Amino acid sequence: MSVRNYLYTTGSELIKEADKVEKYFIEFDILSINWIIPLENNKYRQIAKVIDLPSENPIEIYEDADYFFYNKSLIEDPTVRILFDNRISNDYSFELPEDEVIYLRQIGRVISGYQNNEDYDLGDKYISNLLSQMIMYYKLVLDQQTGKAPVRKNSRYIQQRAQEFVHAVATYYKVNKKLEFYADHIMVSKRTLSMITKKAFGKSPKCILDSHIVEMAKTHLKQSDMPLKDIASDLGFSETNNFLSFFKKITKLTPTEYREKYFSTIRMILFFFIEI
Repeated sequence: MSVRNYLYTTGSELIKEADKVEKYFIEFDILSINWIIPLENNKYRQIAKVIDLPSENPIEIYEDADYFFYNKSLIEDPTVRILFDNRISNDYSFELPEDEVIYLRQIGRVISGYQNNEDYDLGDKYISNLLSQMIMYYKLVLDQQTGKAPVRKNSRYIQQRAQEFVHAVATYYKVNKKLEFYADHIMVSKRTLSMITKKAFGKSPKCILDSHIVEMAKTHLKQSDMPLKDIASDLGFSETNNFLSFFKKITKLTPTEYREKYFSTIRMILFFFIEI
């Protein structure tokens, strides 16, 4: 049976169906909260907040905000997934012209239309494509507004090589974890690769590679009861102990502790939901 992997709604609707809110916090991986505030001269400010679920902190419901719940599995493009997982911040503020605001509101209406369709698979395909476009769109807007937009030849070179690097990571992370491989793959030196990722993402290439592997491991730990040795093998670790050490070094938790903490949080939320 198909399961809905996204939900687009408003704060006012969530307030009306308060008995379902905690359930949404458990069912989905990500919550995006958005406000659009009118300014002068047909300008608007969009304020957005991205929250990883389940959240140990209380999440407030604002009547004038839009709420978009979705699962990470919808971000199918591996390059976009790395960009999303390595986002610099969870809080964003953009100044937008009226035509772009109209476009964003139309997208909201389209998403609502798809989620009311009983064919969840069809909706997932559309939302998956839309999410990839929106993540790339917001990255472009953020780059433009922070002065990082690729306007010079040197900047275009950095952006192109950065995209090639994250695509290579998404493709080869299971079979090769050496930075020399990725530098050779995009035909730059290790030193140049480090410069590229720091300028494009504010992170070292090793941080991006390690973060992607950890995110893939977390997906396995949260969405299946796969034994740790099988997860290690799937991620390309020849020895389970190497995977255990790697995961703990990055997250400060063992894979077992992470899995237990995740499901403990879900049980706690479920308990309060049932009590309510």
